[in-house]
Amino acid sequence: MIPGFIGLGQMGGPLAGRIAQKFRLLVWDRTPSVMEGHTNAHGSVAAPSLEALCSQADAIFLSLPTSAVVEAVVNEMVPNLRAGTVIVDCTSGEPEAAQRIASVLKGPGCAYV
Repeated sequence: MIPGFIGLGQMGGPLAGRIAQKFRLLVWDRTPSVMEGHTNAHGSVAAPSLEALCSQADAIFLSLPTSAVVEAVVNEMVPNLRAGTVIVDCTSGEPEAAQRIASVLKGPGCAYV
């Protein structure tokens, strides 16, 4: 299994670090220096783009600031996701937004947790 992690901030960075202890973890963050810091500290692998991470990962963890940001990122992800990919949202978000996101991810055949 190839996991991916999007969002390496205050909460996401440590969570991704734990996953990187057991798996070859692909990471992506909108701030390149944050990705570089994570790869140096935890041995994760910086994805060259969001699209590349989505096309390679079997499970993708999201740790983003708000539900609105999650929705925007998921909309960017959808064209590159493979059927069967599991999306795990660690964001403290809004239940209504989570329902919308789950509906969007059904299109490419992804599971949303």
